[in-house]
Amino acid sequence: MGKVFLILIISMSLILAQTPVAHWEFEEGSGTSTSNSVENDLHGTITGAVFSPDCVAGSYSLYFDGIDDQVTVSDDNKLDFSNAMTIAAWVKINNNDWYNAVLYKGNSSDVASYLLNASMLWGTVQSTFWLKFSGIFNAVGAPNSLTLGEWNHLAGTYGQGTGVMSIYTNGSLAGENVVAGNPPIDVTAEDVLIGCMYGTRRLEGNIDDIYLYDTAL
Repeated sequence: MGKVFLILIISMSLILAQTPVAHWEFEEGSGTSTSNSVENDLHGTITGAVFSPDCVAGSYSLYFDGIDDQVTVSDDNKLDFSNAMTIAAWVKINNNDWYNAVLYKGNSSDVASYLLNASMLWGTVQSTFWLKFSGIFNAVGAPNSLTLGEWNHLAGTYGQGTGVMSIYTNGSLAGENVVAGNPPIDVTAEDVLIGCMYGTRRLEGNIDDIYLYDTAL
């Protein structure tokens, strides 16, 4: 893990040099809400998930049981990233279910904007970054990139200027997908969900230190 954390120190220094739209640290330690540390908005409502001392940054992460836990952040125009975006999070998953959704904006497969997940997909345990363009999902995955029961750092980026979707795991570029035509990301009026995807496909494990940016880092 020492080498991984050395890479991440370099990667996180680049992330921290930018100003995020939202940063959920999960440092409250108790209660049913979690704050966006960037501004006094975009706070999350916790349903079922509990604070855990098993964390990477600070003193707590959030533990999700994979059954009925989630965090809901109400829709806001600041969460619409049509031209570029980055999602970054620490994740520790405990199973290799088909989907362990980390962060999702949408309410169904037909109404969605973006998704970062850590799951068994296409036969391997991997991280996957999904974006919707003109009603169609595009994905970039990193096969065999995750270790169950250990902390992994995931990040997905997209810039309309290049049309490149990228996925990073533990500080290293793990996959790219060039989207033809450099399209904008679909914008929806749906909430952001942490730990689940439209009420199902729930993550079992811990999530810590989520960042959202309106640029491709």
